[in-house]
Amino acid sequence: MRSPGPWLARWHRRLAPLGLLPLGLWFVSGLAMPFVRYPSVDEAAELAVLPFVGAPPVLPDLPCDGHWEAERLPWGEGLWRCGRDGPWHGWSGAPHRLLTEAEAVAVAARFVGAGAPPPSSQQRLESPDLWTLPSSQLPHFPMLRVSFDDDRGTVLHVSLKTARVVQATDARARLLAWLGPVPHWLYAVPLRQHRDPWRWVVMGTAMLALLPILTGLLNGLRVAKNHWWRTGRLTPYRWRAWRWHHRLGLLAGGTALVWAASGLLSVNPGQWSTGLAPTAEDLKAWRGPGSLAGLQPLLPGTVPPEVRRWEIDRLGGHVIVRGRSTSVDRLLVDGVVEGRLDQAELEAALHRVVHRRTPDAAIPPAAPLGPQDPYLTLDARAPHAWTVEAAGIRWAYDLRTGRLLQAAGRSGRTERWLYQGLHCWDFHALATRPPLRRSLQLIGLLAGMTLLASGGLLLLRRSRRPERS
Repeated sequence: MRSPGPWLARWHRRLAPLGLLPLGLWFVSGLAMPFVRYPSVDEAAELAVLPFVGAPPVLPDLPCDGHWEAERLPWGEGLWRCGRDGPWHGWSGAPHRLLTEAEAVAVAARFVGAGAPPPSSQQRLESPDLWTLPSSQLPHFPMLRVSFDDDRGTVLHVSLKTARVVQATDARARLLAWLGPVPHWLYAVPLRQHRDPWRWVVMGTAMLALLPILTGLLNGLRVAKNHWWRTGRLTPYRWRAWRWHHRLGLLAGGTALVWAASGLLSVNPGQWSTGLAPTAEDLKAWRGPGSLAGLQPLLPGTVPPEVRRWEIDRLGGHVIVRGRSTSVDRLLVDGVVEGRLDQAELEAALHRVVHRRTPDAAIPPAAPLGPQDPYLTLDARAPHAWTVEAAGIRWAYDLRTGRLLQAAGRSGRTERWLYQGLHCWDFHALATRPPLRRSLQLIGLLAGMTLLASGGLLLLRRSRRPERS
């Protein structure tokens, strides 16, 4: 049988120039990723712009059986919507008008605070720019981008639908994003606006990076094994550049391979993973039959003046009202402050969800979420979460708010390890030790960059004179 060695070496040299650029881009931008995140608005700052919301309105008689939100605009107009992406309406039931640009500028000035300079420029946006690309922000368009000539170079994106400050950046945040998330995620505006073409570009680029790593690692291991059995040394190369490239490939090639492969999985190629979130059908079965239409959420006594937004949900025959603000998270279950849902009611809701998928499935008793849960990283945000394994799916729900948090099937749990785990090193032992996690990530990135640099030198030398080894 013919040895695959010459074939691996030949294809590694052919593929190396194609993978050098994407790998270099990802390794260099990866140096910033442990420290930098894509800009976002802090929820407390966003809520602080809104006025006291008052009592929730009587919910109109419209076909909506799920989640409701209610809030007020800075000048007092009340808004509500059905679902997290539904259209906004006035409390009177009339469709809500878009803000004028002057009103949006007033919201932006209030967000910046007292002493804010007048806006230096403003631009209406009908589609995303670089800082509003996440799909969660699409329901807030159109927006007004308002720039302030202050010391920080503040730029705000205000939704003309909801008066929410959807994005807030300054010169430092934008620079750091350009060093990390923007190139790392291939965030080009014309491309990212169209999700499917962007996914194909990411998958194709990841394959260009993955193939030279795979062929190089296999060839390097083959050479090291054969030479070790003959001489007791790992590398047979006489030229220093070749020796170092071979050694670095053996040390860092595995890490580079894992990062490239897990990065490919980040865009869910072939829709192989169902993810960790429950589906719309799961949520509908969880809430059970009935509707919120025409209900008046009960409130005991005076409404806390800190509340800026009401979130109203239904679970069976219960109405759950959650008041959100910068300092208060007020929960009312059927009008009782900090009321508790009955465990039997939540178990009945879970039975409805599980039996919708698998009618004859047995459902064991639920257990509280542990502080070291490997799948549901919500222990800080949902300290009352419970979990149960039924019908091959790991379900999680919040005992306090009555929300279904997670539906993790086999593929979703596999994605949790192959993407969040291997790509971000989001393991409990490392996630609870940020300095150690970042140090190991930086060591891996620097080793990968050194491997790429040695490979680039070899490609440059090979282009100038015949290859020797």
